[in-house]
Amino acid sequence: MPIAGIVLLMLLLFLFYFSFDNKEPENKAPSEPTPDLLQPGSPNSSPPIVKTPDEVPQQENISPGSPIPSAQQLATLARKFYPKPDNWASGTRSGELSPAEQLVDSLYKQALAGFYQQRLKEAEKNAGAAFAADSSFVEALRLLAHIHFRQGKFKAASRDFEKMKTRYRSRAEEAEWNLLLCLYARYQEPAARKAFGQLIQKIINNTDHAYNHHAIEFREAVSQVTSTGINPPD
Repeated sequence: MPIAGIVLLMLLLFLFYFSFDNKEPENKAPSEPTPDLLQPGSPNSSPPIVKTPDEVPQQENISPGSPIPSAQQLATLARKFYPKPDNWASGTRSGELSPAEQLVDSLYKQALAGFYQQRLKEAEKNAGAAFAADSSFVEALRLLAHIHFRQGKFKAASRDFEKMKTRYRSRAEEAEWNLLLCLYARYQEPAARKAFGQLIQKIINNTDHAYNHHAIEFREAVSQVTSTGINPPD
C-alpha cells in the first residue's frame, strides 16, 4: 500500500475514535425521591392531618361555684342558731282522762323528762309512741321534732317540722325557723339547698315574722361559711 494510503487510513481511524469518545450522553430526568425522603413542606410532601371538630375531644368548661362546707360545719352553724324550745305543755289536757288518754299523757311526760335529761333515744321512742297513739296531740309532734334535731337526725326533723308547720298553727313560725335550720344542716343535698334558699328568703321578706331578724343574721353567717368553707366565727 502506498504511504499516502496508509496515512489517510490512519487519519480516518483517528477522526472516528475522537468523534465517538466525545459524544454527549442522553439527558435523563432525575429520579423522584422516595416518599421516605420527602422533606416537610416540599410540593410532594403529604399534607398534615387535621381532625374535624367532632374528632377533637372537648373539655368541659366547669367553673367551680362556692364550696359547700362539710356536714359537721353545717350542723355546727345550724345548732348555733337553734333556739332552746320552751313552754312545753305539762300534759295532754286537764281534767279526767280516758285510759287511752292516760297512756298518751304518760308517754308524753316520759318523753319530755328524757328530753330534759338528755336521754334522747328513750325520749324519741316515747314521743313517737305518744303521737302515734293520738295524732291530734301536736305537742308530742313538736317534742319529737326537737328530739330529732338534737340527735342530728335532720331529715326526720325536717319531716316533723313540716308537719308541725301545718298542723300546729300557733307555732307555725317556730316550725318554719327550725325547718330552715334542718335544711341548712342538709345543705349538701341539692333539694334541701334549693328549699333552704326559698325559705330563708320568705322569712326575710316577711318583716312580721318572729324570726325575721334571726334569718338576716343567719344569712350573713351562712354567706361567710359558704364562701370560705371555714367554721363560723364565734
